[in-house]
Amino acid sequence: MHHIVEIKPLNDFILACRFSDGVIKNIDLKPILDKEAFILLRNENNFRKVVNRNYFVEWLGLDIDISADTLWHWGGYERRYVELCDLAVTLAAWENYYN
Repeated sequence: MHHIVEIKPLNDFILACRFSDGVIKNIDLKPILDKEAFILLRNENNFRKVVNRNYFVEWLGLDIDISADTLWHWGGYERRYVELCDLAVTLAAWENYYN
């Protein structure tokens, strides 16, 4: 079972989720916004009201939620958080070396 460590709503109805195993996925929610259960999320202000509840995310005051496992399976583009941290450290080291 997956759980979410961090979420961030991005432009164009993309939800960035970092999961407990370090994987980050950018999840495009546009394909579900025409469904009756999610129609209120078409309003960008509503979409940005997302709150992390670890095993699901919910949109405050809208009675809408999606499980972490569902988001995991919907997510396409992914990268590992640890790899990003390593890359940042490597880039900082190179920058210090050449400056």
